[in-house]
Amino acid sequence: MHQGERFITGMAWAMLLGIILLCSQEPFADWLHSLPYQDKPEAQAAWVQAVGSVLAIFAAVAIAAWQHWADRRNQELAQRNEDLRLADIMRHLVQTSALALAGIAKARTDPNIYWTDEDHASIQRTLREVLKALQGIPVANVPSILSAFVLTRARISLEEACELCVGFKPETMLARYGSEYAGAAWVKLRDDMNSFAQMAIAERDRFR
Repeated sequence: MHQGERFITGMAWAMLLGIILLCSQEPFADWLHSLPYQDKPEAQAAWVQAVGSVLAIFAAVAIAAWQHWADRRNQELAQRNEDLRLADIMRHLVQTSALALAGIAKARTDPNIYWTDEDHASIQRTLREVLKALQGIPVANVPSILSAFVLTRARISLEEACELCVGFKPETMLARYGSEYAGAAWVKLRDDMNSFAQMAIAERDRFR
């Protein structure tokens, strides 16, 4: 609840309580009986109606303020849950990418590791599926600037990784990716994605 809403609600409840306490005191009753025409039923009914109208007005103000606060709180909770859901999806996707790139980096820097056709196809499929999922998340919908940065940079890294994978068969991957340059490229992609994964985890935890 914002400061203005707290002030309105507090004033409404305070005035309502004040009127109730005032009406319950003996001096008020004495003053009411001292008014002109207090012995006339219609005059007493008019005073009761006036006091009741004032109480109803303040009660309506208090109820409206409380309802507004409750609606705002529900909206904030719903938005927070949506932010958490989106942050967790990003965390999962980026961590999956980091694991895949770690495997590729190890294979491309270790000449004793050999990938089969199935291994090559599987890693390509994983990278493409994760990239497609990240591309399906609108940057405008992410909960923070940091999330937007992670999303954008993870997409760029995965696009580069997919380009490196295209066109190479398992029997030629070791020769082409086993070079110092190619191995360094995969290590950099792996390290970058690990950094993005840590950021994504921090963002997810921030909304818990």
